[in-house]
Amino acid sequence: MSVAGYDSAITEADLPAMSRLIAHAFATPPELTSVWLKNAGLGESRVMRDSAGTPEACLLRVPQGHFYGGRSVPALGIAGVAVAPEARGRGLAREMMRASMLEAAEEGWALSSLYASTQSLYRQVGFEQAGVRCALKLRAADFRLGDDGGGDWKKVDVRALADADEESVRGCYRAFAERFDGLLDRGPYCWKRVSNLRNELFNGFGFFGAHGALEGYVYLNQRRNAATGHHDIQTTDVVFTTARAGRAIIRFFGGFATTADEVFISAAPNHPLLALLEQQCFKLELQNIWMLRVVDVRAALEGRGWASGLHAEAALEVTDALLPRNNGVWRLRIADGRGSVGHAPGARTGEDALRMTERGFAALYSGMFSARQAVMTGLAEGSEAAIAAAERAFPGGSPWMLEIF
Repeated sequence: MSVAGYDSAITEADLPAMSRLIAHAFATPPELTSVWLKNAGLGESRVMRDSAGTPEACLLRVPQGHFYGGRSVPALGIAGVAVAPEARGRGLAREMMRASMLEAAEEGWALSSLYASTQSLYRQVGFEQAGVRCALKLRAADFRLGDDGGGDWKKVDVRALADADEESVRGCYRAFAERFDGLLDRGPYCWKRVSNLRNELFNGFGFFGAHGALEGYVYLNQRRNAATGHHDIQTTDVVFTTARAGRAIIRFFGGFATTADEVFISAAPNHPLLALLEQQCFKLELQNIWMLRVVDVRAALEGRGWASGLHAEAALEVTDALLPRNNGVWRLRIADGRGSVGHAPGARTGEDALRMTERGFAALYSGMFSARQAVMTGLAEGSEAAIAAAERAFPGGSPWMLEIF
């Protein structure tokens, strides 16, 4: 893979130029941007250089995964895409993204995901809408239980988390995240941001059940209002794996009500915490729609999980202009929670298949749209039989993420 100007050999000498690009793109202080890039790892930065070797566009790669059907599928996150103000309008970002996807394919990534500042750019290289990230706002005084579970929350012990709890926290998160399509299988980059997000520290509290097992946790900080003396609570993680831990978390936040005004949680319309509240007195605001690209169709289909009782077959014809090895008809067979595929290379073979570009396949795969919804939005086409078969395999869902990267 070779694209003129695209370079992965980044050194500290490139930091001032890269920090300038990101500062102009996102209005961040250059000195903090340099720290961010170094902490993320210069080995994961990529640039487009001009003829003098100076970076005039850059991005950051975030190795991680997405949970689908309870299994983690390797996914390369993309962040910090920036172009120098004087170099914009020349297609540098598009060429850099094309090169990064070619590189991801060579490395064997199944998926790639990002938060888009402009959808049109990323659609040109095969990304499509894939899920949501929302902000939940709730008054501390409204953290009241709809059902106290017979007082089962009283059996949960709450204490501040320590460094020794890190492994338990990660295990608790995984048990939570694998139950929701789209949530990240976090790599080091996103895990660091749970307790330290943009140079703000967040304190962890654990909720321990039987035999000392961690059944839930939260990370929060408190932002004081000097005018009122009250404060708001910001969170990076609100996670639980049992109903009693969820109830204990609601009681925990309610305990701040004497001096706290509002609590902010990254969530989704189907966050399980909402089902445990007494009333629907919260506000849920859409913050971002994230995008997905399927880099390797076979790896994506065979790497994810499926409902254990589902037995289905579907033929999917994909046309991918950038990554031609994804082209052709993919015959998907689902049984016992796993998927297997046969592949007939080439396009428009005449087989009765649901036809789509790589963008349509990304929206279908993610659960953003069911097969019928993908057809309705112009992202797929096919006969009624092909659509019905694909609908059984891809009924759609509510994919979401907790964090932005």
